[in-house]
Amino acid sequence: WQMAVDYCNKKSQMDGLTPCYSGSGDNITCNFAASGYRLPTEAEWEYAARGGLKSQNYIYSGSNNPDETAWYVPNCQDRIQPVGKKKANELGIFDMSGNIWEWCWDWYEAAYYKDSPVNNPKGPSEGKKRTYRGGGGPGGRVEWLRNTARYSLDTTYRSFDMGFRIAGNTTGKKTGNMFL
Repeated sequence: WQMAVDYCNKKSQMDGLTPCYSGSGDNITCNFAASGYRLPTEAEWEYAARGGLKSQNYIYSGSNNPDETAWYVPNCQDRIQPVGKKKANELGIFDMSGNIWEWCWDWYEAAYYKDSPVNNPKGPSEGKKRTYRGGGGPGGRVEWLRNTARYSLDTTYRSFDMGFRIAGNTTGKKTGNMFL
């Protein structure tokens, strides 16, 4: 997680954007109004995985059949697969179910969504572990592939099957929408 945050800030600087993150270690804050790149919140990640406004309410990102959209134990040949070889979801996004786990911004709290804000929740303000989503790769089981499945790890955890997507606010000549 910490390496993903560092990457987002460095890429933001390289592209002439204002970095979203400040602080260090477990005391990192996010300026969601900044023009730079950042990790998606859990809510943003799930919205994208479900297909946004085009959602067909699939269990997995793009299908109710995991073999159509996801790499996991029965079909991944015990390794991470190239992106884009399975069916995309309704937004044209690949591999949100399976292949690798993806870090999100949020601190993890099991019951957070029971009483969270309805519109664009940003997660708890503090915690011990950060959230990751996506269903994993070579060790992934089918129940982990669901769009709603969520887990947590220490921010220093590193593994070959952990990754991230970048999100942010577009600026200038771009459309003004969040991108993933």
